[in-house]
Amino acid sequence: MRNVNFLGFKFDLRGNEIPNNPNVITLQMLQDLTNVRGELVAQLFKKKGGFFVGSSPECEMAIGTVTFYESLDGRLKQDKRRTTINGGIYDLVLFRNITVEGNRGDFIRSFFPIFLGNEGKPLPDNLPDSSDIPDVIVVPVDIKNDKPVAIVEALPNPAGDDEGKEWVKLQNTTDEEIDLTGWEMRDKEARPEPLSGTLQPNETKQFFISRSNSLSMQLGNKTGLISLYDRESKVVANVRYSRADSGQIIRFERTNSEE
Repeated sequence: MRNVNFLGFKFDLRGNEIPNNPNVITLQMLQDLTNVRGELVAQLFKKKGGFFVGSSPECEMAIGTVTFYESLDGRLKQDKRRTTINGGIYDLVLFRNITVEGNRGDFIRSFFPIFLGNEGKPLPDNLPDSSDIPDVIVVPVDIKNDKPVAIVEALPNPAGDDEGKEWVKLQNTTDEEIDLTGWEMRDKEARPEPLSGTLQPNETKQFFISRSNSLSMQLGNKTGLISLYDRESKVVANVRYSRADSGQIIRFERTNSEE
């Protein structure tokens, strides 16, 4: 069995903001997809889902059981049941297993709520479409390293202990000062390293990776991805590297994925 590591929250996933509700957690998932060499080739984006909070297992089993029998009776519309619970409006999504003949079977494959809004208030625009729910979208990882800030060098594998000795060099490729407040770098597992300070016009500056905790950015020695995000969580630059020998400084070319 493989382990699942929780690496923190990502607040830049696609989706519409919805009202708060204390009875449910609404989430989206983004998974890194690597090849046999451990290189990041794409990201799998799963759309909005969720789970109840504070309810008893018996309550959730009862809700799922009722929804299951409604599904058997053909009362679900595209695997969804619109309902209201404690003043919250939900789509209860239930997928049954698929038999070898291609029909829906007699087992629950997946069951979860999608919170839509609070009773008595208008529902948000662009509600999740049932056709969106089970799908996973492959999001290509664009490799770009051009303007306004480029990643020029990195030391992923310092000689001796790595802690506090890994670094990345960034270059301001413009003729204007760039304030890095709110910017951050991330590794291939989306662990962040916050940035601060300024880059003067055409300045190149070295930034050390703090490894302040287990959820902070870390540069792998075998393969890696270094991403740079601005204060609006937009990707400014992405670079990949393969195996990094001890003490080896890796230099990156300036490229633009749109060219």
